[in-house]
Amino acid sequence: MTQADLVAAIEKKQFRLVFQPKIDCITRKLTGFEALVRWDHPDQGMIMPDQFIPLSESLGLIGQVTEQIILLALEWYAKTPEIHGTTISINLSDQTILDPNFATWLSQTCEAAGVPEESILLEFSVRASLKDLPTSRSAFSKLQGFGFGVSIDHFGLGDETVEQLAVLPISELKVDKTLSISGGLSLEYRSKIESIVAAAHAKSVPVVVEGIEDRDTLQYLRAVGCEGAQGYYIACPMGGDLVPEWLAAHNESREKHLL
Repeated sequence: MTQADLVAAIEKKQFRLVFQPKIDCITRKLTGFEALVRWDHPDQGMIMPDQFIPLSESLGLIGQVTEQIILLALEWYAKTPEIHGTTISINLSDQTILDPNFATWLSQTCEAAGVPEESILLEFSVRASLKDLPTSRSAFSKLQGFGFGVSIDHFGLGDETVEQLAVLPISELKVDKTLSISGGLSLEYRSKIESIVAAAHAKSVPVVVEGIEDRDTLQYLRAVGCEGAQGYYIACPMGGDLVPEWLAAHNESREKHLL
């Protein structure tokens, strides 16, 4: 793909969103959805974000891509009453931390869309969050001042610690799916998860684990006090039009203790 392709994608609004639910580990109730972007390329089909987000950043186009993603997410949330009262998570580029106008713009955009700021959870990578702690602290404080939640994504892949992040005003810690998928219920996985949960709870930060692919892992997370779960066992990413049907089926399964 080329710069011209990406510019055309922005101009022609070729980005699409799919949504993956997050649930409460204990109650199994829906807590929110993560909005995941895809590029609907006219020749190459659906292109995943790890293929075009770095290009967008390098070309200085990430701001325009982010704006379209947010507008799509807010439009879907506003017109889907079944999920009102839950959150929608939006992944943001590392560069967004450096934008002093972003929080104000997002608040104004939420107001125009009729979506409460408290419904928005903004996900930043752990790498970007730790790169410049004073800048991250200022940016996150400003976002939370408007009512937005801040989530730290991709945690557990490196040697970062919860204590390093404790200086930041964050609403959630997300354990990367690679850890749970590769580790399963191994002793190494259990040890790492339990240490993360204990450290996060000591700082009053809830933990969400991604990559849940079976019932046993979900039950284990519930037992160790993890607050949230996300993964293919719960649901694959889906088109926004499929969410009401999925939610009805999920609630039925939850009431019958099938999850």
